[in-house]
Amino acid sequence: MDLEALYAKISEGSYVTEDGMKISGKPGGNFFSSDGIYPSAIGNAVIANETIKVINAKFHSQIPLINLSEFASYLRTN
Repeated sequence: MDLEALYAKISEGSYVTEDGMKISGKPGGNFFSSDGIYPSAIGNAVIANETIKVINAKFHSQIPLINLSEFASYLRTN
């Protein structure tokens, strides 16, 4: 799992999840927590999904991805 490449893609604003959610690494965006250093809950879910993709590809497994839009909706209501 290439975190550096993932962070670069998010920083340039070109990362969109499989379910169509745009991920932003800019201040006030949804990838980083309010400190601007550590990933938010959404950011951690993005990293988890990218890790799951690598595991699925390498081991021919079928671990389901986190639905980020649904997860973000859950976070807003709780």
